[in-house]
Amino acid sequence: MGGPVRFSPRRVQGLTRRVVLVAVGALLVYLVARYRVEGLPDAALSPIFNVSGGEHLLFDRWFPALQEGDTVLFEAGGSLGLARVAPFPAETERAAWPAEWRSAAAGGESLWLVVDRLDHPGPSSAKLGPIPTSAVRGRLLLVW
Repeated sequence: MGGPVRFSPRRVQGLTRRVVLVAVGALLVYLVARYRVEGLPDAALSPIFNVSGGEHLLFDRWFPALQEGDTVLFEAGGSLGLARVAPFPAETERAAWPAEWRSAAAGGESLWLVVDRLDHPGPSSAKLGPIPTSAVRGRLLLVW
């Protein structure tokens, strides 16, 4: 009864297979939860110059703090938008903003998101004002 536990090669192989399958499954769950892939239609006009129609975009959903120049995917008015994080306009420009925009900018929980193509019909801060950080769905990592 109290003898040493012996592992046969077949038993070690079975345990190793289970451990590998669990590790691969956990990795897949992590990757699906963390990253998001979006594709632009071929005929789409991207609001950002470095992204063209027909390309695929990889976004990090668990991004660290955003920095100026980061391209983000965000939700506004029930649709997704693509824009770049920019510094807030100067105080002199903010004086002409509606009161709700000024209070959102002062709260610190919002971003100023701009597009490269000013005539693009998609959402941006120029049309919607400061965008809450909670509306950001991911930070662009890769374009292919």
